[in-house]
Amino acid sequence: MARFTNWKASWGLSTIWIFCLAALAVAAKNFELGGLGVDGPHYALVAREAARSGDWLFLRGTVPEFVPVSHYPHLGIWLLASVFKVFPPADWSARLVGIGFYIAFLLLFFRFLKKAASLTTAVWAVLILWTFDRFSNFFSNVYLDPALLFFGSSALFFLWEGLSTSRRSLCALAGICLAFAAMTKGVVVAGFGPAIAWIAWLALRDAKNRLETAERFTFFLSSAALSFAAYCVLLHLNVPGVIGAYWANQWTHRFSKVFDWGRVISWRFWGSLLRDSHYLLLVPLACLFWKRPRGVHWVPWICLASFALLYAPVDRVGVQYWVLLLPWVAWAFADAVSPWAPCRPETAMKFTGALSLVLVCVLQLAPIRVHGHLDPELPHLQARVASGEIDQVILDMTPEALDFTRKDHYYWYADRPVATVEYKDPVPVAKPGGLYILHSPRADRLAALRRAGWCPDAFFPHRVLLLPCP
Repeated sequence: MARFTNWKASWGLSTIWIFCLAALAVAAKNFELGGLGVDGPHYALVAREAARSGDWLFLRGTVPEFVPVSHYPHLGIWLLASVFKVFPPADWSARLVGIGFYIAFLLLFFRFLKKAASLTTAVWAVLILWTFDRFSNFFSNVYLDPALLFFGSSALFFLWEGLSTSRRSLCALAGICLAFAAMTKGVVVAGFGPAIAWIAWLALRDAKNRLETAERFTFFLSSAALSFAAYCVLLHLNVPGVIGAYWANQWTHRFSKVFDWGRVISWRFWGSLLRDSHYLLLVPLACLFWKRPRGVHWVPWICLASFALLYAPVDRVGVQYWVLLLPWVAWAFADAVSPWAPCRPETAMKFTGALSLVLVCVLQLAPIRVHGHLDPELPHLQARVASGEIDQVILDMTPEALDFTRKDHYYWYADRPVATVEYKDPVPVAKPGGLYILHSPRADRLAALRRAGWCPDAFFPHRVLLLPCP
């Protein structure tokens, strides 16, 4: 009974500790406007449309070629739309999904490493990961990669535990998690495949009864296949052709045009990863020369290699892609340095938990943005929309080519239909209720807009907002 009580106390302490870390890393100043990055407004507005329309299968975007949205699966959008059914769609509510996944992943990561390695390794791996600002930035943003990391890692960790403890239920749960990962980012789930195969091989190698181990692994594969097949059938029956369109998009944009094996050894990829991991990856790499990992401790190296082989050849470098690489750097580093930890893990937990709470209080009072750049026209745009005088937004990026992410950006913040003026299109005549956004303003374009009845409302760096002349 005493042992059970101590375990509960330890798990309670670790949960409180991780919540404290997350309060600083991803939840500070959560009500800030802006800073959703390039793709964040796109995911948010697709989820907003699903929540409002009630059609969660035929996802609607702003670009005609992507209606229905077919360049990623549905689960990440469903989770975000579920939040918008409870809270009003806004930057702060859109961030809640990523914040939840940050906390859930750190708890999962800590729990697994505590069982597979030691409490010391678990604590230092979480702390190292906590220091990677590139990692936390994309959990306090709106992206699909955090959900993929959580579900894919859950499949790995639950499969290891299920095979180690002969629990079919955990193996089945691992399979469902793998299906959820595929329902979030599609073919990217292949990056977890080699580590899954390694865990299965370890279990078969050490099993007393290999037939029973193979049966439990079959539970894992069956639950993954059935769950994902049910999703595909549902999607095919309700949105015919969307699965084929998804694969065509993946082949066109991820493989056929830009694939180059030479990038696997390029400094552009590895140098960026080293910088964003504070060069800590060099430590476990050096340790490999005198101490090789054993058993499950090969998993971080396998995941590093598999996701590097997935991303480097197609030139996916930095940004949200590091979400799927940095946890394995932290684990490998903690494995290497845990024998020389400077203090007891419980002491490290208490100190960093208290420090994070102090820093949260300081940050809340400091005039510092934590959610990235705020386009200066956004508050003005939202004020105009809130006044009720704007029915439509017209976006003109002349002489630049139209970027659909910029259109989504304004569609999300203005919450009004967005029409676009393509390069060399004639200037539309001003009509009541319109708001014209001119990027890269030039004197000749402004003169043409004045002749068409548009008058400047506000000037900002690199763009001008115009309203119909009185």
